[in-house]
Amino acid sequence: MAAVPVFLAILVTLLTGCDAWKVDIIKPIRAQGNEVGLVFIPGEEMEYYQYKEIAEYIQNDSELRVWVALPRMWTPETFTTQELSMAVDDAVEELEDAGMMSDNFVAVAHGRAGGLLLPYYAKTSLKLKALIMMGACLPRNMKLRDFPMPVLTLAAELDGITRITRVAEEYHKLKEDLKLDFLALYRTPVILLEKANHRQFASGGTQYFISKDEDLKADLLETEVHSKAAQHVDSFLTANFGSSGDGEDTAQAELEDAFFNSNKKFQPFLDIKELDRKGNTSQWTILAQEHFAEEYADKIQIENEVIDSKVSFFNSQPSIDTIGGRVIVKTTTLLDYELSSNESPQEMNMKLKSKDAIWDAIAKIKNQTHTNSPAVSLKGEPQTCKSLNEYALEVALKHSSQEARDRYQSSGRQIIFEDDNIVQFGFLWSATALKTWEESDGLHVRAIARVTAASGLHFCKVITPYRAMEWINIDSLRT
Repeated sequence: MAAVPVFLAILVTLLTGCDAWKVDIIKPIRAQGNEVGLVFIPGEEMEYYQYKEIAEYIQNDSELRVWVALPRMWTPETFTTQELSMAVDDAVEELEDAGMMSDNFVAVAHGRAGGLLLPYYAKTSLKLKALIMMGACLPRNMKLRDFPMPVLTLAAELDGITRITRVAEEYHKLKEDLKLDFLALYRTPVILLEKANHRQFASGGTQYFISKDEDLKADLLETEVHSKAAQHVDSFLTANFGSSGDGEDTAQAELEDAFFNSNKKFQPFLDIKELDRKGNTSQWTILAQEHFAEEYADKIQIENEVIDSKVSFFNSQPSIDTIGGRVIVKTTTLLDYELSSNESPQEMNMKLKSKDAIWDAIAKIKNQTHTNSPAVSLKGEPQTCKSLNEYALEVALKHSSQEARDRYQSSGRQIIFEDDNIVQFGFLWSATALKTWEESDGLHVRAIARVTAASGLHFCKVITPYRAMEWINIDSLRT
């Protein structure tokens, strides 16, 4: 069924005098048990009836009396908060008219539209008691522990829209919340469905925004995804609205298992993301400086400062100090997210010291010079910024799962590193962006370098392991 344009929806309403949404009701299949009413908010360009199958899976899986409301919402590219509130209000009214006695109403949102609007509406709603986000998550400015109602975040590993890297941030929020309250595991669980994609939360068809170039190919059948999703939804509903007779202990145990199983896929992304920046330090820049130092890496102490201001970063310089017989190398970093459409930065700007400069500092401590000490290591070519990109890919591959590595290798869309673009002046290096472009064979990357032998400076604009990991796990799989 094609989507109805907004102006046509308004026209029909005016002509018919109808100010309510048509709602399809699916009654419970259980005669007993606590009642819960699910109100499905469709994703972009999805129709209400495409959620009937997953709703029935939830009903069959649960010992609760699960009611389901499927509002026949107009589905333009995005709908408004007012339309959303009308749809929920009408669905609740229809559930009550159909015989639902409790007030345990739960909104189920799929994708961007519901995911963007539903949390803001729900915070002030007098009707909703919980949210289920399928292929969606709370906005970044909302904390799970502060949200006024339980929230289930249900993610798909091969979701090309709400990327696993985005949902990993919510998983990190949950882990932090668990340090304060273990019950957060049942109140705001964040669960990953392995091998599933975005559109499999519904049945058939593709979303207008989810073309073959955006969502990823799933490794599971749609029915398998619905079955797995229903199990997690039932556990969430039972843990929050059930009773001991409804299997609350079993539900909590299932949520615990799902949390730890999800950790196997989420945690590697979180670990690699921390390399970009943790506090005011970039561990990746420190590793890059060690990479340039080569065999001298264990003879130096490396410090790093992440600078957020482009002006301050432009004026910063790496330095080498010798204090108390120690060689201290100070580096600076700027992370640029401005042009990034991903969770990772578009580029990392590093200001490093060359291997020669480090050798000179060590030599001064030992009262040595190049002329009276072996300098075999200096005979080779200096390290390149390209080598840092290759290093980033190596780290990203190591931290990705075997399944992800296999998908990446079979995709035919690798990361291809070109030779450095070497510029001579600092202002030119600052003004020149890291060059990345996609071709049929994959992602091409050309680092921007500035090398000054006299002062021992080596500046690099490169990708990070996190960007490489996103390409391996997500973008390389687009067809």
